[in-house]
Amino acid sequence: MSYFLRRTENNLWLGKFSAFPTDLVTHAVSTRLGGVSKPPFDSLNLALHVGDESADVLANRKKFVQSLGFTLNDIVTPNQVHGDKIFRVDENYRGCGCANYADSIPETDALITDTPELPLMLCFADCVPIFFVDVRNGAIGLAHGGWKGTLKKIAAKTLLKMRDEFGTRPAEPTMFHAVVGITSTVKIALLIRGASSLLQRKTKISASKLMTCAVTLLNT
Repeated sequence: MSYFLRRTENNLWLGKFSAFPTDLVTHAVSTRLGGVSKPPFDSLNLALHVGDESADVLANRKKFVQSLGFTLNDIVTPNQVHGDKIFRVDENYRGCGCANYADSIPETDALITDTPELPLMLCFADCVPIFFVDVRNGAIGLAHGGWKGTLKKIAAKTLLKMRDEFGTRPAEPTMFHAVVGITSTVKIALLIRGASSLLQRKTKISASKLMTCAVTLLNT
């Protein structure tokens, strides 16, 4: 598996893992570059719950999702609590949490779906994004792997939930892909079809979410 970066027309850096079939999914991880947020949130902060100006966050979110071919109202995102709750979303949840943190899927650290063109979006600081792609059954998942969630086996539980909901079978290596994204530190923020770069300045991780991950099934 390889990883590479590209710069979008709207001046964002996007990275991509080659493991995922591009005809089935699009996936991304943001960096802090290319947004409008002011210090200490500069500049592409995508989190609504860290004290940044809401108008700046929404402008950043619009720019990020547009670079992936979607609109702000398409995304669905949860209120992450470092737990082990996995929630299946469908068309009825489109837009949940996109512009108002209070409207996010409550107390959830992993989302799964088999609905095409429904972007799942989670935020990460020093935690790890975990991507799941079930090629055979046309389903995806995105989990928030902090140390608490890891102890609670969030990755394994997400996989089991996908098995129960979609019939996912990870024993088929050509039909199932999982990628554990690289975590961020004060000097590194990386990603997945999203964006990734080195942060060469010191900043508190708690000041804002260093990266946001998104994954979407394509309508094939």
